[in-house]
Amino acid sequence: MSYQQLFIIVLLIPILSYANDDFLSPVISSHEKIAGLLKNKNQDTSSISICYNYSCKTNSIIHINTKNIASLNTIFKQLNTSGHGERLAIAQAIALLENIAATQSPVYNDKAENYNDNYLPGSMDCIDSTVNTTHYLELLNQLGLIVRHELQQPVYRSPNLMGQHWAAQIKDKNSRQNFAVDSWQTDNGQRPIIQDIEKWKVREPVESL
Repeated sequence: MSYQQLFIIVLLIPILSYANDDFLSPVISSHEKIAGLLKNKNQDTSSISICYNYSCKTNSIIHINTKNIASLNTIFKQLNTSGHGERLAIAQAIALLENIAATQSPVYNDKAENYNDNYLPGSMDCIDSTVNTTHYLELLNQLGLIVRHELQQPVYRSPNLMGQHWAAQIKDKNSRQNFAVDSWQTDNGQRPIIQDIEKWKVREPVESL
């Protein structure tokens, strides 16, 4: 084998992985992984299934009590006056749910993105964050708190070879605009990024809600 042939093979390895969109698992794509993980929906409003330790290696059940539900209701009662207001309420509610999860699991170790948490127990990549955020949204929907948006399937972007990324997604019922709900970009317990889907896909700077 010539050096040129070897060089081409080395170049093809990441490209083939990219086509499958999961560098660590050539057997299953991240699309299939996300779909499989989201089959386990919340059974009721007293608990939420979350996962962590990168690509949902570990699962936990987070218990939600009546005091937690009252706090969530207060957030939406104060803010839900428009589509924009409901998005702000969703962001604050997810931050609250992440803080609740941090009292029952090690997700308090999770920091924004993948390289700031030192790979401690409870750390999350975008697959963990997307699955958890989608489950949080499902809970809020079950509680009847989300009225101005529709829950959507998670959204995926991959404009760069090494820049593949997932986030939860909602759609404004009035404007029909889709928004990414991206908790991977923030520390656990902080408000997730909620951004116009087209801006999110091309990584435009995030404006505050």
